[in-house]
Amino acid sequence: MMRKVKLLACLLPGLAIPLLLTVPTPAVSDDEQFQPTATIDVGRITSFDISFVDANIQTLVQSHRDTPNCGADPHTDGGVDVIDTSSNTYLKTLCGFQGTASEHGPNGVVIVDQKEIWAGDGLISPETSTLKAIDLKTGNTVVMNTGGAGRSDELCDAVGHEIIMVANDRAADLFMTFWSAESHTLLGKISFKGAPPDPNAAGIVAAGGIEQCKFDPRTNRFLIAIPQPSSPAGVTGVVAVVTAEAPFKVVDVFKILPSSGCDQGPHGLALGPNHQVLLGCGSPSAASLIIDDRDGSTIFGLPGVSSDEVWYNPGDNHYFLVPTNAAGTAGSLAPVDATDGAEDAMVTAGASSRVVAADMINNQVYVVLPGPDNSGVCPNTANGCIGVYTAKNDDPCLAHGMPVLDHDDGDDPLFMRVRCDHDRDRHDHDR
Repeated sequence: MMRKVKLLACLLPGLAIPLLLTVPTPAVSDDEQFQPTATIDVGRITSFDISFVDANIQTLVQSHRDTPNCGADPHTDGGVDVIDTSSNTYLKTLCGFQGTASEHGPNGVVIVDQKEIWAGDGLISPETSTLKAIDLKTGNTVVMNTGGAGRSDELCDAVGHEIIMVANDRAADLFMTFWSAESHTLLGKISFKGAPPDPNAAGIVAAGGIEQCKFDPRTNRFLIAIPQPSSPAGVTGVVAVVTAEAPFKVVDVFKILPSSGCDQGPHGLALGPNHQVLLGCGSPSAASLIIDDRDGSTIFGLPGVSSDEVWYNPGDNHYFLVPTNAAGTAGSLAPVDATDGAEDAMVTAGASSRVVAADMINNQVYVVLPGPDNSGVCPNTANGCIGVYTAKNDDPCLAHGMPVLDHDDGDDPLFMRVRCDHDRDRHDHDR
């Protein structure tokens, strides 16, 4: 608790500082060397999806579709693993997810108001997709019907608005729905299917699916990564900027061009400091990008680094991506310094690892290493595990301008001020 109090004492209302503008291809840094320092056993894990950490309650939740803690059938007995990040111990699995072999859950997952887990699920009978809100303490579950023919997937929380946005990313659906975090009722919908055209979609046809989203308190908008759309033409992907209140609509479109190096479009999306947004791009040869949330312009290019889910940790001012090699036989954890976009040394992760999250209080990074684990990290290689990665010389750095959601009363986003090593001397008078 003392560590949490110290952290929260460093939060101030949002401040504006000049955006760092540098050459978009930075040099590699060796300031921090992340290594696996612990493992968490959640039983055999081969089918999984998104990780999410709420550092204020020091809780990691992990989508686990084939969890042995819920039953024998991975298509009707998936669950969300709950882990205490203060001790890196497995606490429980919240069960009750279901679906067919291809449309199962849980998928995307987020902690809302520090009390509920919201997760996208697969199909129920009759065949429609669902969204679930599960009480962290009691396990009581609210089931919401999205009306989709496929699963509901990734989702994000507009803190302060009490609105959850969730994607139905399958070809038969290609829409976003908006839900009240308080009443669990449907508030609106945007279709990116294109037939018939939705006037609120700004002409986007998401033929390549819908990926990670975030609410950006700096612009008071949702951001959605959409790779390989069939419209607009001539792009590898777009970031859709969407209102966080009704009527829900796309108000801007950041186009990702082939010249950016993001050759399969953005999949992962994470908010960084200042006005930075990290886009994790989709193929092993890709260059991921850090863009400006005001106009979509590129701030830094990250050559040769791809990722599905991505994460920003304001506790050490680092982004984390999980790229695989071209053959798909090996994966890595790739830290990137948000100050200058420098790519720190990668460390080996599992071949099928593709999700990452971090606890900003303990500066611990969590990567699923699915079984059979070829990284040499998990004690039981057949089962796999969740690997915990830290850096011995990882410097605390509360990055200025980063919106830290759900770190007060769960309603109002706050912003961190600079506490990096190179700034401490000039900020000593603030202590």
